Amino acid sequence: MKKRNILIAVTITTLLVAGLISCKKDSGNPPTPAENGNTLITIIFDSTCVSNKDSIRRSGKVTIHLSGKYRSTGTGDTIRFENYNAGGYTKSGIVIWSNVSKGDTLRWRRTHSLTITSADGDFWAHQGNYAIVQTEGINTPHNVLDNSFALTGSSLLGSYNGQTSTNTILVPLEKKAGCRNFQKGKMRVSGINHTGIVDFGYSINSSELCDNLASYNIDSSKKTYEIVLAH
Repeated sequence: MKKRNILIAVTITTLLVAGLISCKKDSGNPPTPAENGNTLITIIFDSTCVSNKDSIRRSGKVTIHLSGKYRSTGTGDTIRFENYNAGGYTKSGIVIWSNVSKGDTLRWRRTHSLTITSADGDFWAHQGNYAIVQTEGINTPHNVLDNSFALTGSSLLGSYNGQTSTNTILVPLEKKAGCRNFQKGKMRVSGINHTGIVDFGYSINSSELCDNLASYNIDSSKKTYEIVLAH
């Protein structure tokens, strides 16, 4: 895998793992929980949708099916992306969250099968399996502001040109409530010829890790590159 491809793999993987959506419009009707606890939410992004936060134009549809309260063991949600386009890249596919909590500690399993397509028709297929566990705020269930979660797992990325990469979280990716991006953790992106390491703990100011910065290194070289994540 050429260095350009490993950089694309790092970028696409980072967006898939850490990406959020904003500037949304509902389907016109508020979601109404059914008697069995199921709720269907439809989010429509029309062609005029430009986020005030990042100035990215979005379009397409996202549907979210909730099977119950997200904190209850055995419940989950299914998120479907239908021609969801952000900044010229279209995401299609499905993300499934399953609550597998034990005791007071919240735990989820997250699986996904997604395809990202560029305006030029290039595409990347991404399949992953992750585990999420609550690490802080366990004793204060009514205060979500002190929550912190850790993400582990791996995924496979295949590209339009037949190249593939395996993405493995080496050090759990940690995220605190109130921070949009991960503050700690490392992820390895392994291609055919090159291996990159993404470090989410990178920061210009060591006392402020709730930022939009990460770094990557290719083939254990001495040079480290900075990544600016969505903020």
